[in-house]
Amino acid sequence: MYRLRDRAGEPVVLAAQNGLYLEYVISLHSDEGANSHIEAGSRCLMVQNGIGWMLLSRRPEEEALRIGTPR
Repeated sequence: MYRLRDRAGEPVVLAAQNGLYLEYVISLHSDEGANSHIEAGSRCLMVQNGIGWMLLSRRPEEEALRIGTPR
């Protein structure tokens, strides 16, 4: 992850799905360009960010709709 961040010059985030949420495991800031200030252990709803939408897009449609639809 450090090499990827250094080569891209952008922040790198490792996150995992936990139910309806996306939990951030590691967030590496970059020295230049855009920076994310996401702290490890923080979480947000899957449908609130691009990483969550990307993960949902890889699920079968019925499952993704079930995850993304509030009850």
